[in-house]
This record gives sequence, structure tokens and C-alpha cells, in this order.
Amino acid sequence: MELQEPEPSTVFYKYPKFKYYGWETIYVEHQKQYLKLIDKYPDVNRLYLLMYLDFYKFDLVLTDLRMAKQYHKEDEEELQIIDVLKKSLKKADPVFLELAGEWFKHESPNALKEFIESILTGKKSKYPKLSTYNDNIETLNLLKSLTINFETTQFLKICPDPMDYILKAKTHLCYKFNGDKLTYLYDKFYRLPVPLIQAEFFVKHFHLLETVDALEDMMLDEEKYPESSENARSQLASGMMIYLSGMDDIDLLKEIAFVENKEAVEYHMSTEASMRLIELEEAKMANLIYICECCYETELLISEVYCCPKGHSFCLKCIETIVESQVTLKKLEIKCLTECTENLNLEMIKNIVNDKLCERIVSLEQTKEIDAANIENLESCTFCNFVASVPQDLKVFTCLNPKCGKELCRSCKKENHLPLSCYENIQTPEVVIRTRIENKMSEVLIRNCPVCKNRFLKDSGCNKIVCPCGTSICYICKKIITPIYEHFYHNRIMPNKCPLFTDENVVHVAVVEAAARLIIDEMRVTNPNLLIRVNMNKLLPKIKPPQPRRRGDEISVSIDNEVIAKILGENVQKINSLKDMRTLESTSNQ
Repeated sequence: MELQEPEPSTVFYKYPKFKYYGWETIYVEHQKQYLKLIDKYPDVNRLYLLMYLDFYKFDLVLTDLRMAKQYHKEDEEELQIIDVLKKSLKKADPVFLELAGEWFKHESPNALKEFIESILTGKKSKYPKLSTYNDNIETLNLLKSLTINFETTQFLKICPDPMDYILKAKTHLCYKFNGDKLTYLYDKFYRLPVPLIQAEFFVKHFHLLETVDALEDMMLDEEKYPESSENARSQLASGMMIYLSGMDDIDLLKEIAFVENKEAVEYHMSTEASMRLIELEEAKMANLIYICECCYETELLISEVYCCPKGHSFCLKCIETIVESQVTLKKLEIKCLTECTENLNLEMIKNIVNDKLCERIVSLEQTKEIDAANIENLESCTFCNFVASVPQDLKVFTCLNPKCGKELCRSCKKENHLPLSCYENIQTPEVVIRTRIENKMSEVLIRNCPVCKNRFLKDSGCNKIVCPCGTSICYICKKIITPIYEHFYHNRIMPNKCPLFTDENVVHVAVVEAAARLIIDEMRVTNPNLLIRVNMNKLLPKIKPPQPRRRGDEISVSIDNEVIAKILGENVQKINSLKDMRTLESTSNQ
């Protein structure tokens, strides 16, 4: 897949999907993916990068490989326009403004002026906000700390007891298939055959660490699984590959981070444990050992306890637990955990608890101070509880919390929707279409037994469903099946048969999207005006793009259209003819 090298920057202006603010739609729906590459190529022309990211169907690995060859940078004129936008629209997402600056370089000066005025006056109320950008950057920083910027000490702050975390993952996630784990295993063990990796993953009940240990033992057999140039691993480091792969599940990334850095983490933990033992022996000799008077843990160092004004000692874990429960109840006077009448020192507690809990304490303190002041016309942000006094006739409340910055309608407490009324905002075309899609979603996902009419939804296992009444039903085509297993195929696709095993996450998303496309095709005929300027990305379910493979043929993560047609009860030709609804281009050609 190779694009012709773009010539001047006008090629970005001519990219078909960028028309009618299509560039904004694409950016909003793929913000986190886009920001990952902006972080790696900070001086890249924003529209240039967005065009290639869209061309490669938001595959970050392929886009990164393309950018590594050559990319266009922002020019001086674009930077001047961007500077004007950032000074004028301080509450907007800065990357959104950079895209806008490059776009309006090719528009008239009046178009830029109208764009700025439309945001300042509230005419354009829905645009990427600075608060959302900050949230995304915070998430990406966490992702980087678990992948490309991994540091053992930082990891242990995020995951203080990784072995306990892995054991809990084994207990709670056992027997639950995870496609991202399998993708990681394919990339890590590139010399091993795919069927072998899959088999070991199933044998270990989808437990990642145990599967990795077993596969690493197999990799030691150099004669059976030799290193070869054909199977050589990508030049991208494994951490970068994981970061760009689209895996955004923090819990999974913690598990992978531990697997990738197990030796370093265990060495650091053993070193810390040895140093603590030395400190503990010295403390015993000096008679400076403490006991938690809540959980009764013994042999605590002075750095591991907090004492109330009367000297009652508690471990930091117990302190954090009681403080969190009291703050949740909106209480700041925290009594000693014994029958002592003393309050715990709140300022000292702020230095003990984690950062998020400390922020909640500070926020609660401010709220109580404002309540005590009995100030009129107080308004609170529904997203972060920031409180401020605003004029009574003001319709929109702007949160001044730098980490939030949301604009809220004071009437319905939702995000600013002016010039639409609250009722009009509820009845937007997106809501009307989404309601139809959600109704169709229930219809296509829930099964009814043809005998007793019992309703059920499958979330795991094979596609042979046995109703409590004893009837065997195929989950795909919904027919009563007998003899049972002759109805299905397993390892290879067979005509006129249904698959015995499918990944429910993929099946459900694919079927719902196909159902949504059918509804939209119908509405193009029955009510085309409703579809004008509707953002399809907000209506359709999220789909992770297939991960790039470097191993040749293997089982596809996509679902065959024949399977989708059977579930929907539609003709397969009709499903084959459906167009991609995820682009502005496909929805604007009514």
C-alpha cells in the first residue's frame, strides 16, 4: 500500500474527506491515535499526517513507517495563522487549532474570521476542547509509562504489587478470551507457528504470564524454531510496537509491562525488600518498631505509619482506606481509628495519600468553604464539582478548573448546546438515528428460543446454544439444529455451514455496524434531510482496526459477510453492497 508522494501543501486541501470540516470529524474520532504520532513527529504538517493516517485506515504502525521515510513540516504562514487561533481561542484543543490553521491557509481571510467568531459567540459550540485534549494527554502519558518510557520505580507506583495483580488477573479473567493478548503473543514469539501459540494460549486458560513462560521454553529449541531473515522481527522496539498497536486497556498494559520487564521489576523489588530488612533490624535494636492499631500488622517502620496526636499508630494503607471512605461521604473531620477523640491532621494526610485522593480532599475543602460563605448564584460543574458564582442571567457556565474547562448549559446541566434549545439538543438527528440503531441492536443481538420463546444473549463459548427447554439452537442462523455438530464448521470455512466458534466482541460489533448501515441506507430514501452533517463515527460502535501481521496466512479477525447476513436474516449480496459509513464523504453524498 503506497501513496504517491504529495507535492505542495495544497494536496491536503484537496483530500476529499477533508471537505465540509471532514478533517475535524476525522481528528475528533481518532484523537488518541493521532496524538500518539504528533508526539513522535512534533513538527509534522498536521493535515499531512491526518491524511496518511486516514489513508492507512488509522493503522499507527503503517503510518509511522511512512512518516519515518519523509514528511512535510508546517510552514511559516501556517504557524502565523495557528498563533492567531491559539491566542483567540484559549479553550480549544491546541492540535485542533493547528489543523484549522493549516486548513484556513487555503481559505479566504473572511473564512478564518468567521470561524473564530462562530466559536467565540457560541454559534459553533461543539468543537474539540482543551479539557478533552488534556485528558487524552494524561492517558497517553500513562500508556507511555507502561510501554516506551517504562521505568521500574514508576511502574511500581502504578502497580505496587505486580505479582498479586497477576494472580488476581488469573482468578478473575480466566476463561475470558482477549484478542489483544493473542496479538501481543504473535508479535513476541514471531518464530513460533500461529497454531502452536493459539493452542498454548487456550491450554493456559488465556493467562498471559503462564503462556509466555511456556512459549519461551519452546523458543530455546533453536533447531526446531531457528532464527531466520524471513521471520525477522520488525525494527520497531517491542515497547513502541505495543504503544502503536492500538492497545489502550490499562489493565492489560500493566500485565504486558510486567511480562516484558519481569526480571528488572523482580530485581528492584528484591533489592527494596533486602534494604527494608536491614532497616527493620536497625529499628528493632533501637526499639522503633510500630504496630498498626487497625489491621494489627506488626514490624512497621516509622516511615510506614501515621500517628494521631495522642500517638496511636496506623499503617498507611489503613489511613488511605479510611480517608477515601470519609471523602466519598463528603466528610473532612476524620477521627482516629481507635476510640480516641482526636481528629487526624488533614495537612499531613495530604502528604500520605495518592495524588488523586489528595485532589479530592482539596476540592472538598474548597466546596465546604464556599458553602460556609453563603454566596449567591453558585453554580457547580457536573464534570469536576468546581464551584463558582455567576450572574443569574448567564445561560452558559464555563468551568474555570484548568483540568476541566467544560462549558455547561445551566438549565439542563449538559455540555453547551447553544444555539439549540435543551429540547432541540435532545432531538438532534444523531439522537433520532442512534435510537433506531439501539433498537435494532437489541433485535439482532438477543436470541429467542423458537420453541419456548426464552430470550438470551451469548457472551462466550461455542455457537451451539442449548435452551433450558432442551432445544439446541445455532446462535448464528437461529435455527433448531439436529444432528448438532454437522451444522457447523471449525478450522476451515465450509459452504452452507455456520462457524462453531466466533469472537463475540467482533461478531456483535460487526453485526451492529451492518445493521446501522442498513438503517442509514433506508433513511437515505425515506428521510435524507435527517442525515445531513451527521457524524457517523458517533453513531456506530467502536471497532479496533486489525493488527498488522508479519507472519503470512493466519486466521482472520474479521467476520465473513455470510455470517453477518445469517445473523441479520438478510441476503448476503445486500450485505456485500453496504458502503463504509465511517467517513464524512460517504454520508455527504446523499
